[in-house]
Amino acid sequence: MKSTATNNVFNVGSLKYGDYADVIKAFLWVKKAALKARLEMGKINEEQALPLIKACDRLMSSSVKDLFTGCIYGGSKDVLNAEIDSAILREIPKENLDMCRKELHLSLSVNACTATASEIVRHLGLKKLILASEHFTEVLLQKAKAFQNVEKLGRLGLRDYLPTSLGDQFLGYASGMQRLLERLKEDYSRPIVSLIGSDEIGTTNNSNRVYASHAAQKLSLLLQWPVQVAENFNDRLIANDSLMLSHAIAQAVSVQVWRVAHDIRLMCSGPRGGLQEITVPAVAPGSSIMPGKLNPVIAEMVFTTVDQVDANHTGLVMAMKSGWLEGGNSSFVPLRSFINSTDLLARTMISFADLCIQGITANEKRCSDLVNRSLALVLLVKNKIGEQKAKEVVKLAIERDCTVKEAYLALHVLPETEISKIFSAGGNEPASSEPFPEKK
Repeated sequence: MKSTATNNVFNVGSLKYGDYADVIKAFLWVKKAALKARLEMGKINEEQALPLIKACDRLMSSSVKDLFTGCIYGGSKDVLNAEIDSAILREIPKENLDMCRKELHLSLSVNACTATASEIVRHLGLKKLILASEHFTEVLLQKAKAFQNVEKLGRLGLRDYLPTSLGDQFLGYASGMQRLLERLKEDYSRPIVSLIGSDEIGTTNNSNRVYASHAAQKLSLLLQWPVQVAENFNDRLIANDSLMLSHAIAQAVSVQVWRVAHDIRLMCSGPRGGLQEITVPAVAPGSSIMPGKLNPVIAEMVFTTVDQVDANHTGLVMAMKSGWLEGGNSSFVPLRSFINSTDLLARTMISFADLCIQGITANEKRCSDLVNRSLALVLLVKNKIGEQKAKEVVKLAIERDCTVKEAYLALHVLPETEISKIFSAGGNEPASSEPFPEKK
């Protein structure tokens, strides 16, 4: 198979720069802010600046998918920046073209533009993930409230434990999401860091520092968000670790969503051979060999998404090492990985919440039966009767295939009224740290 080259870009894959509109628009925002700052400072005149600013506006309001056809594996700095500059210059009237071309190349360095645009992309991705996480958390809280009176068997892994509430289980999921949501919001609340005013290797002078301050103000007005000038340009050009840290939080969110999906898939297993504590909506009902089966396809979709997020994090971290000395990383993979993870995870969370979690129903009779037949209920009175008697109760329950309560009554270890009171109240005695008596 031969590779093809278009505009000096080797096409070795189907993914193009135009597939990542947020990246293109981030570059355009940075260029526009730089031009506005130079105009305000009198470094250029309106005849030079306004055609370029208007060209940026027109490109931001148009579909960029078909305008930027370079393959993303061609690099993220010089190649992409050249494509964006070419697109801007195509919007310039011929009589202004020469002076505008010169000014466009002088207004800011490629490295400064790329690093600042990366900050904007990070900000946009976090916002998308926050909105999806808020919706996902709200749906979990709704189910927690709906299931608060549904008693079910508590488990340590797949081992029986004392009863709990299905509502408490969903409340636990929601609490985990709320905790991670706060992490996302904290990361999102940080100002965007601007490197406008830096040269290609992170050096600057007093004049450029003034320019950097003006440009940060202009970018802040464009984005309607705080923007601060980087404290050390050299560090920010080389490290850019904010993208990595933000993605780590997104990965943590994906693991929490995976946990919910994994538990739901297990709790809805059946129709007769599994736990069958809940029923999920019939998105993909039945099969050719098993009528009545409800395939948990939405929960299983989550597994694939989380696999991709994990792979993206590995790719992002590895690609951050693609540069050296003052050049920083030169790969598009970090931006692609971050955008792919936040977009994919946000869409998955909304689909999971709307198509699965909202429609879950509790199988209350099944939950009650599992609670009543649990041998772990021996813990409710184990402290009253002692270890040896508790083992006799469990042994009898196994032999007669009866409930623990029935075994207690049969052995007359406690008065019937006291046994009934303990079991109806869910147990007033503290449970042992061991969920089940050791077998001899």
